[in-house]
Amino acid sequence: MSSETGNIHLQSEQARLRAINLFCWVTAACATPYLFFLRMTEDIRSIVVMCGIIALFILSPILNKKGLKTISRSLIVFDTNFAVLYFSSVLGYNSGIHLYLFTSPLIVYLLFDFKHKARIILALSSYLLTFIIVYLQSRYSIFPSKPMSEDFTHLLYGINFCFTLFLSFVLIIYFANNNAAYNHMLLERNEFLTVHQSALMTQIADRITAEGKLRESLAEKNILLSEIHHRVKNNLAVVSGLLELQSMNTEDEKVREIFAESRNRIKSLAHIHESLYQNENLALIRVDQYLQRILPDISNSYAGLAGAVKLETDMEPIELGISEAIPCGLLMNEIISNAYKHVFRHMPTGTLSVVLKREKDEIYLMLKDNGPGFPEEKNKRTDTLGLTLIDAFVRQLKGRLSMTNESGAVFRIWFPVKK
Repeated sequence: MSSETGNIHLQSEQARLRAINLFCWVTAACATPYLFFLRMTEDIRSIVVMCGIIALFILSPILNKKGLKTISRSLIVFDTNFAVLYFSSVLGYNSGIHLYLFTSPLIVYLLFDFKHKARIILALSSYLLTFIIVYLQSRYSIFPSKPMSEDFTHLLYGINFCFTLFLSFVLIIYFANNNAAYNHMLLERNEFLTVHQSALMTQIADRITAEGKLRESLAEKNILLSEIHHRVKNNLAVVSGLLELQSMNTEDEKVREIFAESRNRIKSLAHIHESLYQNENLALIRVDQYLQRILPDISNSYAGLAGAVKLETDMEPIELGISEAIPCGLLMNEIISNAYKHVFRHMPTGTLSVVLKREKDEIYLMLKDNGPGFPEEKNKRTDTLGLTLIDAFVRQLKGRLSMTNESGAVFRIWFPVKK
């Protein structure tokens, strides 16, 4: 909508102020000839009052210019009411001064916006009250009026009647022009909105199409990624199977154990990829569910070498990304495999405790067996390949490792959560 169209819109504040100012100047100009007629009556007080009324009409635009809009509009309502009330009393009902009250609805419409209902009701009530007082004055002569000749009274009535028609006609024409301008503005605005709506609908349709293509592409990528994890898992299973076949061709028990440890590590990796392609979220793995998968494989690898092992768990449902899940899974595999290999094979029964919790911005992992614990005289960090790997996996997780004897070997690991 152009600024020019908005300026001529009656409900625009600037256009309304210009119309009010024009009304005041025209009314003041049309009231000036009355000084000539009042001079003929030789009523000095009425001449002074008329000069004051004209001055108030001139003052109203000045107040509008200074930003005192409410005072200016209240002054116009007061000025018109007072002028009709005073001169109807002085010149008499038959002078036709009261006819100006019939333009009061148009004046109120000019002064106030429809949303100012209280002001509109108050202004109309004041005009109605003025009309009632003028009517009572004509009937009961509450205030004495100045005697005038019948011809002069008819002349005043004719002048007031013509001026009332002229003022009403001007206001109606003005409102009609403004309504036409307002309707034209609405049509332009409607055309603009129609074009804008059409453009928006086109943009929305394009965006929906693009989102549909993105969803299709994302679904294809998810399927492809799931298939990759599935194939990696199958390839690792093939490698594990080859190692198992190779272990069957040797009679050396230590070599077989080495093959079994290697198979467990490979199966740990395979379970991670299996968890990924079976999960809806291809980027996260539930660590507690993963542990439940690797335990049977480790137990089966040492079947006949270790007694029955009872698993005690206190694990929160924590999800890890693949960059954390792989070293964490291999870490748990090494610790649990070491427990089976070095602790539970010498015990008829054993207990393995696992705790997994989130502590603020870290993951806390604790694995404990009920064996004899670590030998005090050995270097616990570098004595075996398993412990060396455990150290390496903890460093990969950027975590901290604590190894203590507490009625068995206890591994405590803290590592940060990647956001």
